[in-house]
Amino acid sequence: MKPIDIKGRPIFSRIFTILQKYGEKLLELDWKESINKPNLFYKEFNGIMVFADMRGTEIIPIWDEPYPYVYASGQLEDAWKRRRAINKALEDLNGVNIPHRFSFYDECEPDGLFFGYEKELADGKCKLCGKEFDSDGLFCSEKCEKAHLQLEEMSEKEYASSKTDFPDLPPQKPKQKTNETKSHLDAPNSGKHSPTNVQNTLDTFETPSEMFKKRKASRDRVKHPRY
Repeated sequence: MKPIDIKGRPIFSRIFTILQKYGEKLLELDWKESINKPNLFYKEFNGIMVFADMRGTEIIPIWDEPYPYVYASGQLEDAWKRRRAINKALEDLNGVNIPHRFSFYDECEPDGLFFGYEKELADGKCKLCGKEFDSDGLFCSEKCEKAHLQLEEMSEKEYASSKTDFPDLPPQKPKQKTNETKSHLDAPNSGKHSPTNVQNTLDTFETPSEMFKKRKASRDRVKHPRY
């Protein structure tokens, strides 16, 4: 590994020390580092190469997010196969407490590999029993699919019943009627609507220009994150 990022800029020693520890752990797990591209590690899973890139990108420098950016090759492969390869790579990283990130496209774009709920993303593993069946789809058999649907229906019914049944809550006490029906109109010089209080409110009222200046000053003090 070398203390330079993808653009050849130097990486601070404090950040590079962290990256070196991650690199050592990856090497222990049989990952390899590229000779021509330092800080780029790779490993093959089910015939697809997965990369753990610690060089940063043109948008996010490595010192902003000092951990591997994970992605897979094989753009012509089925999405579920690439997703399976990345998930197996993440098992390596999670096993030795190495954090990771995906690209914005993979997580936030509709065509991204990890866009949507995890239980709705096929990766060759049954979402019910966890069996690997080496095929596209969410379940390894019709039996697992039916069992999953039954569990979903049960959970929905339990949720619906929990919204209406509260056996542990004490009964509510009925509100007591009072004879106090006088309003502030009966006592014009008392309460929050009295002339005195109205005058105090007017004295402390801020003009729109003063309020705008305060809001602008508070916004200027906020440090927004860099992307």
